[in-house]
Amino acid sequence: MEHPQANGTAEAANRVILLGIRRRLDETKTAWTEELHKVPWAYRTTPHSMTGESPFRLIYGTKSVIPIEANELSWRTSVETHFQTNAENLREELEFIDEIRSEASIREIALKQKIAARHNKRVIKIEFEVGDLVLRRNQNDYEVGKLVANWEGPYKITMKIGTGAYDLEDLTEGPFSRTGNAEKFKRYYT
Repeated sequence: MEHPQANGTAEAANRVILLGIRRRLDETKTAWTEELHKVPWAYRTTPHSMTGESPFRLIYGTKSVIPIEANELSWRTSVETHFQTNAENLREELEFIDEIRSEASIREIALKQKIAARHNKRVIKIEFEVGDLVLRRNQNDYEVGKLVANWEGPYKITMKIGTGAYDLEDLTEGPFSRTGNAEKFKRYYT
């Protein structure tokens, strides 16, 4: 049986909820049962930075109303009822739920692209060709000490395996049994 592949959103939501639970439990050591239900409610009703909308609104098409606002008029509910009745407001918001979801999706994609562009700007891409000479970062053994050299080699690249992966050959001892990653190499100049 194959498990469905997730994109990490469930894990991220769980991390946020667990962090909220820990914070609530740190604040109130004794009355944790009264505080526990507030964490998922806060998560579902708070607009997220990635989409700009709360999960409640993306699912139900309307903004959430806390129980106090449902029984007594708050500023927000009184303004909304002044302009439209709740049933009309709900119908109007439900008509635009697909538009709200698509706008949230567009905001999420744009934010992800902005984050990726910021990350890729800082990444230095190193490409080597077959026959290039490189130095390999020394995997220092703590027993040897901190005065050991940081780089070892030179080594010759014998084959490019994939993006950033190469087979190496020691110039004196022959080929290695493992591949190496370009992040661990620097060009050797003779």
